Parts: sequence; structure tokens; C-alpha cells
Amino acid sequence: MSKGDTKTITVEIDTLGSYNLFANKFVIGTPSVNKGYTKTNTEEIEALHRWLKFKEEDQGMDNYRPANTQSIQFLKIIDVPLFNDVVKDLHRAYKRKFIHSTNSDFVQNVFEYTISSLKRLLKCEEEGDLIWMDGPPGEKVYTYYRYSSGINQQGIELAIKRDDDIDNYIQHYRHVLSTLDGLDPLINTAKIQDIADPVIEDISDDIAERVMKHFDFFQKKCPRRHRIILSETDFDKLIGWTISFYRNEFEVPEINEPIQKVDTNRTYVRLAFKYLFKVFYPSHTIYPDSLFTFYTKAFHEYRDEKKTDFIKVAKKQKVRELMKLER
Repeated sequence: MSKGDTKTITVEIDTLGSYNLFANKFVIGTPSVNKGYTKTNTEEIEALHRWLKFKEEDQGMDNYRPANTQSIQFLKIIDVPLFNDVVKDLHRAYKRKFIHSTNSDFVQNVFEYTISSLKRLLKCEEEGDLIWMDGPPGEKVYTYYRYSSGINQQGIELAIKRDDDIDNYIQHYRHVLSTLDGLDPLINTAKIQDIADPVIEDISDDIAERVMKHFDFFQKKCPRRHRIILSETDFDKLIGWTISFYRNEFEVPEINEPIQKVDTNRTYVRLAFKYLFKVFYPSHTIYPDSLFTFYTKAFHEYRDEKKTDFIKVAKKQKVRELMKLER
């Protein structure tokens, strides 16, 4: 994912804003910097303790002791194509949870601390406040930089691989900030993918929002069977195909791998397809033939179903409630 070692952080999508996604951060005074706290030894942790020991013992480090240091951060570079894909995936997940959110909401809640951290670093570099500290004698892996922050002017120290150049990080972070500042062009090329066949759609418009809102119940438990209706992969495929269907004026998307398992009764699925059509075209009294074709192609189990059964299915208020439709 990035240059050097990576650290996986599992958090809720709406709490990512409290992390800098481009740094592994060790805060002085917390258990994370205690040698006995971590049960695993990584290259970063070993380097961290070599650096802390040097800062505590070396006479030339009087002004840079751990007590005068706020945190030590190991910087990361996420390659541009991968970063773009990560942003798209996070945006899709965020929009699924917060249907009425804007791109500005997404950036603020998911990248707030990332942006502030990168801006602070770039400002210090531009103003000449970023100083090179090298590393402990014999250090072969990392080199360190430092700038001061806050009222007490405690230092924030940054570690990068010794064979790399800080300018690479500075230039990369400028690009990241530019991307997040002008997010629309990137999001408007976002993909919701079939495993085998990508369906490229604009997922920021009204069609996508409505599809995700009204079909959201497919990724939850069936009120009758009490099991998740569709797997995450199958749910993503259904959403992508459905957006494509309405974006392309009822053209059935190419479906090479239909959904194999649906943990709800087919009446619910039939009505969901019909009710969603009425969301977009409330005045239409006749359903297009392609809607039924789409339904039979999307679900392997329904491939031999008769069109008359699809059309004549009885209405159910429970399905309208699941789809968050008005009475």
C-alpha cells in the first residue's frame, strides 16, 4: 500500500477524521512508546526505541529530549493510483451510511486530521522551520526531521526511510491536498464493480443516492428469515447494476456473474424492483420489458421466472417500509 511498513487501523468510516492516514504516530507519554507495551517488533518500533534512547542519553540532544517532544511520526507515501482508489472506496462507504451527505461532509469527516497535519508540515517546510536531525550513530534505516508546534513549542518529529528524500513526501502531500480540495472530478469517475465486469457510474448524483437509499435493506437482515439478505459483494454488484440500468435508460447491464444466494422471499425482491422504478417514474403505468429481464439476469435463482408472476405480484406495505418509501 505504501512505501515502508504499514499499520492497519480498523475504525468506523466516520471516525477516520481523527487519524492522519499518511503517518504512524507515536505520542510521547502514552503506552505506545513504552518498550514493554507492544508485543510485536516491527522495523518502525525498533527504530523508535533506538531514537528515544539516543534522545535521552546523548549530550547534544538536551533541547530535544522526549520531554520536549510531542510525538514521533513515521511518514507514509500511498501511490497515487492506489490513493485515488482508496478515496473512491471510502466515498462509496460513506455515502452508503450518510445518504444525504455532500463531498465536503465526506472530506471533513474522513480526512480532517490528515489535511490539517499535511498542511502544517507543508507550512513548516515552506517557512524553513523543518530541521533535519539525522539519527542515532549507526542508524541505517531511518532519518529524522523536526518542527515545533503549540504554545509550548513541543517538537513533532518525522521519520522517513534513509534512502528516500523528504522532497518526495512534500510533493506527494501537495498532490494529496490538491486532490481532496477538488474532489468532484475523482468521485465522478468512481466505480461500483461487478467482480468480473466493472460498471463505471457517477455515484454522486441523485440516481445513485436513491438506489442506495431504497435498496439499502438488501444488506440487512430479512424480517422473516432473520439472515442478511445479500453478501457485501453481491450487494455492491446489485447497486452497480441498478445505477447502470437507470443511468442508461433501462438498458440491462452486462451481467456475467449473477447473484447466487438471496436470503429473502422473491416477493420482496420483485416488489423492490417495481417500487424503485416508480420512485424514478411515478407516472408510468407500464413497466419496461427490460426491468423484468434485469431482474431475471441479476439473480440466478429467478432466471426461469414467468413475467406474469413478476407483474402481478401483490403489493405489500412491509416492502415499502423496508425501502423507506412514503405510504
